Amino acid sequence: IGIYQERSIEMIVGLLGILKSGGVYVPLDPVYPQSRLQTVIQNSRIHVLLTQDNLLERNLNTISNIVLIDKNWPIISKQQKKNTANNLSAENLSHVIYTSGSTGTPKGAMVAHGSLFNNVQSLSDRLGISSDDVYLQTASIAFTSSLRQLLVPLSVGATVVLATAEQRKDPLAIFDLIKKYDVTILDTVATFWENLTHALTHMGTGLKNHYLVNKLRLILSSGGELPSRVPIQWRTHFDQNTCLVNMYGQTETIGNILVYQIPGQHNLKTEIVPLGPPLDNIDVYLMDELMNPVEEGSEGEICIGGPNIARGYINQPEMTAEKFVPNPFDNTPGSRLY
Repeated sequence: IGIYQERSIEMIVGLLGILKSGGVYVPLDPVYPQSRLQTVIQNSRIHVLLTQDNLLERNLNTISNIVLIDKNWPIISKQQKKNTANNLSAENLSHVIYTSGSTGTPKGAMVAHGSLFNNVQSLSDRLGISSDDVYLQTASIAFTSSLRQLLVPLSVGATVVLATAEQRKDPLAIFDLIKKYDVTILDTVATFWENLTHALTHMGTGLKNHYLVNKLRLILSSGGELPSRVPIQWRTHFDQNTCLVNMYGQTETIGNILVYQIPGQHNLKTEIVPLGPPLDNIDVYLMDELMNPVEEGSEGEICIGGPNIARGYINQPEMTAEKFVPNPFDNTPGSRLY
């Protein structure tokens, strides 16, 4: 089931509805080029599209079964309100999210419910997220980080603040949201965190002090290397007790699986902030080209094992076989490394 909606409460309702029904959702961001959307639709073989009326003009007419979440409420409201009946198991697929395509054609990583559950529960426990938190959601629905920013807080009863498409790109708008809604958790990519720091340091003292009086307790960075200068600048310029965390993962690992809490006295001995230990039930190996563990201090390729890796790439068996290989450290049938 494709979900093709603008950033809204209805988008979240649609996503959760698909998961609860037992369907497999495929996110389609309206800001993406038409060519990428068509590639995803054709490769994943979407046969139901959950969308809204004003987006139909984008001409995604290769799908015959379309549900308009904004115009079909008279029909939807007549449906039974009981829990849906299905025979879901942990092995059933929950969603397919496509890679950026920066190294070639986008590939759709197939994620099972059990893998998604393990990631959500482990991250929530590791980060200490509770029902008292207010989590700012800024990630595109087509990024795997969108699931973290929605399901982790919702699973513990925390509040989600959904930034609009315009707000999520504007540092001042982000500070306004943090202030207005008493946001406690900011989850962003390293480059945008640097933009936020730059914006704060270059604004007037009065406005800066206004924004710095807030309830932000946790800043999470993911989506690329985090230069050490960014957390150092943050702590140097702003007198806050905010916990800073660097996270690492891939679309194929259901998002972030390595978590590093940056010490208060973090210094410039390393240009890049370390990655940190893995979440519960995750195995991490540093391997050479022959799939042998490298010696401590040597370079190698990160290989991930455990429940937090995707099943493979949808309708791409050759690429799946290349990237998801048998796990030489686990005799469990079907155990693999990414």
